[in-house]
Amino acid sequence: MELNEIRDNLNNIREDKDLWSEFKYSSVDNYSKRYALAIELQYDLIPNDKELIKFLMENEIESRANDPFQGIGEALNLLSYLLASFRDPKNVWLFEKAKCANFDTFCGYDSEFIFSAGVEATCHYLDKYKITEDNHYLFERKDSLRTIFTEVHISEFFDKMKTNYPESITEENIESMLDRAIQFENYNECERLFALLEEQEQTNMEYLFYYAKAIRNYKKAVYYKTKQFETVKGAWNKASSLLNLATVYYLDSDYTNAYKSAKKWHWLLWQFKTWKKTGLGRMMTEAWYDICLGFYKQGNINYARICFKKGDYMLRRVSNPSLVLLEKANSCCIKLDLKNELERYNSLYEEEKKRVDMLLN
Repeated sequence: MELNEIRDNLNNIREDKDLWSEFKYSSVDNYSKRYALAIELQYDLIPNDKELIKFLMENEIESRANDPFQGIGEALNLLSYLLASFRDPKNVWLFEKAKCANFDTFCGYDSEFIFSAGVEATCHYLDKYKITEDNHYLFERKDSLRTIFTEVHISEFFDKMKTNYPESITEENIESMLDRAIQFENYNECERLFALLEEQEQTNMEYLFYYAKAIRNYKKAVYYKTKQFETVKGAWNKASSLLNLATVYYLDSDYTNAYKSAKKWHWLLWQFKTWKKTGLGRMMTEAWYDICLGFYKQGNINYARICFKKGDYMLRRVSNPSLVLLEKANSCCIKLDLKNELERYNSLYEEEKKRVDMLLN
């Protein structure tokens, strides 16, 4: 079943459990399908949907637990809200499992979902069970569960969720619809919604830049970042804006303007020496290697070498270069046949890989 067929097949999905396999977590995950179905349920929720939502929730939790990039994901939040709307204390175990799915969920997933049936109703239900260490969140707080949230707080949380997930698409804000269009890679819809966003007077330049880049309208992204740059103050902020510009030019295969933007930040480095120890410094260094590879792809070896030297200058000074950064530096060395530099970068790569492996294991 394709994404655009889910809406028309909603009732068939409800009635035929064989179709649920389309939304089951697998090694080739179908996150977008679960999210698309959750959206349709958001706008057409009925009491009999509870079992289907629990099924989707269980599979989304499994997806979060097995995703190498971890994360929470909007599908999990939406499914949690839909399941919470049934106010059933028995769902506490599933919400707790979602909370503990990965590091990101443990830190960022709303704990209010665990008590969404009501604080007292949830705790009264839990009183009947022995909470074990397998239920990490509940076990750590087993002696204070009734004091984590108040009934008023849970009620206010639901009010916020109702605003975030209205019952009708006509009540959705443009940003939410645009986020979803980006998720489903519906770029025609993205352009339509972005045009509406541009018409809103209160929308700031940074916001418009973000969405223009996300929908791959790089010309618009350059336009808004350039206008914003006119008001930017301070070497750090200017360098960050120039990095954004260079990145967009690179994504648009405009390596000449990417180079010009990067060259401008290069002369700002002496004004804030802290770049050597920050993520901004590592990202600027990586950008030089990206532009180098772009010029190489175009056959402009002279500019590829110039960019490599700029990147090499920064890499020799930046702290904690990432594996991705070092991989790109290695790739540049191979393309440009720089044997001595390749040997040094390979050594740095192996050291960093060893350090990362030790942290993970």
